[in-house]
Amino acid sequence: MKKILLLLLLGATFVACDSFLDEAPEKSSNKTLETADELDKLFNGVSYSYYSDPDFFCTDNFEIPLEVFDELPNTFSFNIIEQYLFNTRIENANDFAWNGRYRTVWLCNYAIKVLNENSITGSEELKKQLKAEAHFLRATEYFALALNYCLHPSEANANEPGLPIRTATDFEENLTRASLADTYSFIEADLQEALKIDVDLEHNWRASTAAVEAFAARYYLYMGQFDKAAQYAASALSVHSDMIDYDAEFYTVEDASGIAYPMTNTYYPFRDAWLKFWKGQYMNRSLSNPHWKSLPSQELLDLYDPQDKRYEMFMVENYLLRYGFVENQYVGYIQGGNFGEYIAGASTSEMYLINAETKARKGDIAGAMADVEAVRINRFAAADYAPLALPANKKDAIQTVIDERRREMPFTIRWYDIRRINVDPEVDNITIRRKFYPLDGNQVNLEAAPIDYVIEPGSRLYARPLNEAVVNLSNGQTKQNDY
Repeated sequence: MKKILLLLLLGATFVACDSFLDEAPEKSSNKTLETADELDKLFNGVSYSYYSDPDFFCTDNFEIPLEVFDELPNTFSFNIIEQYLFNTRIENANDFAWNGRYRTVWLCNYAIKVLNENSITGSEELKKQLKAEAHFLRATEYFALALNYCLHPSEANANEPGLPIRTATDFEENLTRASLADTYSFIEADLQEALKIDVDLEHNWRASTAAVEAFAARYYLYMGQFDKAAQYAASALSVHSDMIDYDAEFYTVEDASGIAYPMTNTYYPFRDAWLKFWKGQYMNRSLSNPHWKSLPSQELLDLYDPQDKRYEMFMVENYLLRYGFVENQYVGYIQGGNFGEYIAGASTSEMYLINAETKARKGDIAGAMADVEAVRINRFAAADYAPLALPANKKDAIQTVIDERRREMPFTIRWYDIRRINVDPEVDNITIRRKFYPLDGNQVNLEAAPIDYVIEPGSRLYARPLNEAVVNLSNGQTKQNDY
């Protein structure tokens, strides 16, 4: 294993074979990994940006109005339509979300292996922190994969298909999907190992104690373990609580056609300006929408106060003009920067809202709203800011927090929220509704009348289908989801 090529890894081109990726690593250099410092540099090259179609196209925050589609239907790739309508078969030749995250899993497995074998030299303290970081990254990757391809974890779903749990670097490792219960047990075990990390928040592109705690808060909120979520959110905030003042620090810039974008649209992801600006993130991560068409639903638009800077900056009017639309230029949500990036790393605003939700669930309505307002005061000009009315009861308080999460993170956390809300007895569940044309094979049938698509809270469609290549290349080991 020590003969794995350092140059190959540093280039972030290592790929597993079998069902996950297209080919095995090509051995083109005889430079080997020998030191902890070299392994440390590999972690600098871990991808900061991932694809996740469900986050963009499968929630009630996304909408393709019929009049928009009718004007230029070829503007929307069939992949967008398949996800938007919760199709049970996805036609893409590759699944970049699955592939990208399993690449990172492979690196984590490699790091854990060489560290356990003590086959590299260097500081024992650095080795200890790198091992915790490897467990952390692996936990985040498996959690993201489970959110997309598996049902929500519950006692009733314990034996439903989870993920193929890869812990080695052997390309012949078994590809059978573990149970959902075992998948989440594995994620939590990795998280517990990651919490042993002892690294200051110095570089927001690498793991730190605060970054792991922030992820733990996100994880335990999803699992309904609210005391733990509150504990880790508070701990992360005790280290770092700065937020961007959207009124003071955001402004718009116009392109040649007169479309006004947030100035972050000119930033290149993961460059110095990007990293310094998004100071609220504990660890810089983003989701990428390569289609660049994050069209907000009317329901989402109606949630914003028109004076809210998140509405003013990120809801780009006449956005579809850039694609040649004339009659229906609509609105596009643009946030993180160039190349369709959306801020997805656990952030200080998210920690405040986790604190708020856990307080609301305990009946501390005033405390919950204080945390909500800690976020909102940074999202308005001082002259436009006014606190929200105090909710009348616990249920309304929880919903108020969820609505604020929706405004704050509409295309990076709403999928996560819908899944957990739909098993939550304390709030109203969510039914997703679409009005769209029927599909005919791999085409939209524009000759037919639009029909209603209804995705109920308990639908199996929330476990999105695996790419057919993942299933086919596993030689029958990795099974498709049942619908």
